[in-house]
Amino acid sequence: MRSKALGWGIRGLGVALLLTLVAGDAVLPGTWLSRRDIFRLHLPLREFVARQFAQGHFPTWNDLDGLGASVPGTAVSAVLHPLQLLLAVLPPDAALKWQVLLGLVFAGRGAAALARKMDERGPEAGWWLAGAAYAMSGYLVSSTDNFTYLHGATLLPWVLLAAERLAEQPTAARAVGLGALLALGVHGGDVQGALVAAVVGSLWALAAGPQRKDVAAQVVFAGVITVLLSAPLLPAIAATAIDSGRAAGLTTDEVLKWSLSPIRLLELPLGPLVPVDLLDFHGPLLSRPLGGHTGALWVASEFVGTTVLVLAPLGLRGPRRFVVLAVAGLVLALGSAGGLYPLLLKVVPGWSAFRYPEKLMPLAVLGLALLAARALSRQAGRAQLISAGLVGAAVIPFAVLLEPGAVSWAFERLAPGTALSPELAEAIADGVRARASAGLLACVALGLTAWRRPAALGWVAVAALALQASWCARGLMETRPREELALTPTLLSAAKEAGAERTRLAAWPERYTYRGERFAATAAARRGDFEALAPDHNMRFGVGNLYPYLPGGAGELDRACSVRPQCTSQCARRLGARLCIVSLELVQPMVERGAVELVRTVQTGQPQLALLRDERARAWASVPGIRRLERAELLRDEFMRDGESLPALLLGAEREYEAEPGAVTSWERVRPDLAEVQLALAQENYLVVAEQCARGWTATVDGTEVAPVRVDGGLCGVKVPAGTHHVRLRYVPPGWLWVWAPFGLGLLTCAGVLARSRRQRLQLPAGD
Repeated sequence: MRSKALGWGIRGLGVALLLTLVAGDAVLPGTWLSRRDIFRLHLPLREFVARQFAQGHFPTWNDLDGLGASVPGTAVSAVLHPLQLLLAVLPPDAALKWQVLLGLVFAGRGAAALARKMDERGPEAGWWLAGAAYAMSGYLVSSTDNFTYLHGATLLPWVLLAAERLAEQPTAARAVGLGALLALGVHGGDVQGALVAAVVGSLWALAAGPQRKDVAAQVVFAGVITVLLSAPLLPAIAATAIDSGRAAGLTTDEVLKWSLSPIRLLELPLGPLVPVDLLDFHGPLLSRPLGGHTGALWVASEFVGTTVLVLAPLGLRGPRRFVVLAVAGLVLALGSAGGLYPLLLKVVPGWSAFRYPEKLMPLAVLGLALLAARALSRQAGRAQLISAGLVGAAVIPFAVLLEPGAVSWAFERLAPGTALSPELAEAIADGVRARASAGLLACVALGLTAWRRPAALGWVAVAALALQASWCARGLMETRPREELALTPTLLSAAKEAGAERTRLAAWPERYTYRGERFAATAAARRGDFEALAPDHNMRFGVGNLYPYLPGGAGELDRACSVRPQCTSQCARRLGARLCIVSLELVQPMVERGAVELVRTVQTGQPQLALLRDERARAWASVPGIRRLERAELLRDEFMRDGESLPALLLGAEREYEAEPGAVTSWERVRPDLAEVQLALAQENYLVVAEQCARGWTATVDGTEVAPVRVDGGLCGVKVPAGTHHVRLRYVPPGWLWVWAPFGLGLLTCAGVLARSRRQRLQLPAGD
């Protein structure tokens, strides 16, 4: 017992060491994760969810994101995920950070468990190598800036492990395990990742199981469990997808953005071709040749490790599933360059609703990690020497011969017109040479160990991978001191004094400018978001943003006004944008269109922006007057013009209604999903609220239910007769009243199947 506890303690210390090597100061209690979406999107969502729970409300509608968004419908909120329990004991930033760090630990543990299951007689070092190779890969460490996609990658090895166990023994209990994992993927927000994992897991089980008929039946049962346990989310997700137009599919160009550039395959053994600090400063210049989008790469590193690439070819004699997984994942991630992803767009229904092929890179990383682990059980010292020599020969030119001129030439060929300065080309060449030298040292270490001490090869491989991965992970996880979260941004006080709590704020500056300091592009965006409430992060301050980040905006509204209508434009005014934050060069044009400048920031080191008020914008609740406008007219070019005479519109109204500016006597937002409005109308009219009229909103007039209609392509309108009336609006997610029945049935089914399985195991004879 004591030796077993000691073994567990040593393994725990090993996991903690590996986590510290890649996470750095992120493991310290005084830091929070601040890079890209983890700061812009996931932290505000955690704060919103925690605040609603603390107030005794289950969050169903997020009124602070854009024109409002369904919390279960925009699955990335992960509101029902078990890890959200951390919000009960930790501040939102700390809870989110440990959700991310635990994701890396679970990912590594899953890959190690899968490697062990596939080769139970193999050395323990091989299992450690698989876990370290997967969890410390550049893709997963880079994905710590987005919980949703890290969560999908975390579950992948566990899904395949459950599929392997199901193929080995196709029982209902093992089908429940597979179904529960897939449902957890849906609850984590990565719907595409869950679907891909379901397909890959099903094929994995069918390929491995000799009793394919029985396996197929249990795979179907696992699918039923997945649907039952995901029931609280599925109707709302479907409604959001339909309303946003995602269900109808995206264009091919939109889908294939962020495909993995073939040149970045060099990162598999070397690490990032361009250091993260250079990407931060020169993202718009460097990202395009490397397959980036909007001045950024999907992930900053595709590192797998020289160690893994040395050993992976030696594992090819193992299960073919490893090879298929690695090759298929790589080809899919390449997007248009691989050819398979565009083919799926044509032949697989619904595939065009998902974008960014590079998201599927975890399939390739896991396949390579499993191949490398398999190789260690063969103990083919001479073959490993040859493999190390071949990989070393491939990296030698980069370690010794790469010149800045070659870097400039390569970038020009990848994206014509890309001109690198000599200093920038030299910095990139230095980084590649340094990383290639580290890879070359790993090849030498593996070769010498295979020659002189083959029994120690596994642990040397783990150590070499960990050291190279820790170096290549520098900069991939950006942290900031927790004290920053208590600071008051420059424009926040002015915005709240101007009444931002009761109106919409349009905050999407063209660019951030600073006085006296120079910032990297990502640092400027972070400072701008934090200090100017723009564009997405402002919801964490309780100030609603006009532009939805999540895919929840009505498709008609987006097509008519775009998702980022300019401040003081007719679209912004009808959507209720009474406050605007803009770059200084846009202040005068806005003032000429009727806006009033309230305050601007001019201090050194702060974004040079201004806060404007537009009194012509619609209030949150108003009676602006309605006229009939056909759908075809909504989509015509004239609708985009900034004409002051364009009235509000209602699709399908039977006649025109005159505006009554003072008809709303009072209104109160009781909670995000509930509002009360008092009206005094001289004639029958429509109350219009600046809220996305998603499926699930209901309205009552003096207690009588009235169906809301869509106004201006996406807002909610309620028909009210003349006189004094009380209007109540409430949001209930689609299917919310009945989805808990199948969810409860799923829980009871899982409990019953697992209890029966346990009884059967206890009744087995001692020798079985």
